[in-house]
Amino acid sequence: MFGLWTSAVLLTLVSRVTVANADDLETLYDRRVASVNRTTSAGKSKIADYLATIQPDGTWAAVNYTAGCGAQRSSWPAGDHWGRILSMAAAYRGKVAGYRDDPNLLSAIRLAMGYWFANDYSTIGDGSCMDRDYVQPNNCPCGTPGLWNENWF
Repeated sequence: MFGLWTSAVLLTLVSRVTVANADDLETLYDRRVASVNRTTSAGKSKIADYLATIQPDGTWAAVNYTAGCGAQRSSWPAGDHWGRILSMAAAYRGKVAGYRDDPNLLSAIRLAMGYWFANDYSTIGDGSCMDRDYVQPNNCPCGTPGLWNENWF
């Protein structure tokens, strides 16, 4: 009897679940892209500058990548790296004339993202700093490699 009742409850719950179809997801995606494009600063000269100055390792000389305990504690300058990626992504999606679906721009975006993900401190070592940041005595020591800051905000 218990098994039948449990099955009935589960079937009732499952019947009330709304499943998103591909069209719904596409609508959400399109709306999000449009929102990002509206709110992201990207101009032709800015994108041209980012493309001209990105280094072979995916960084920009104009961005301060100082990380760890010695990094600026608020408004972390390394965050500008992602601001540049966001501007380039908006241009790639059509915000800036001449850059929509540009393969060189896409390569630069991938290069910049690759640099960050390869150096993000959560991907270096065992990632244990992510869950022990403020738990003494196991917090991340100042020499922990990678892109991180003591104060993320």
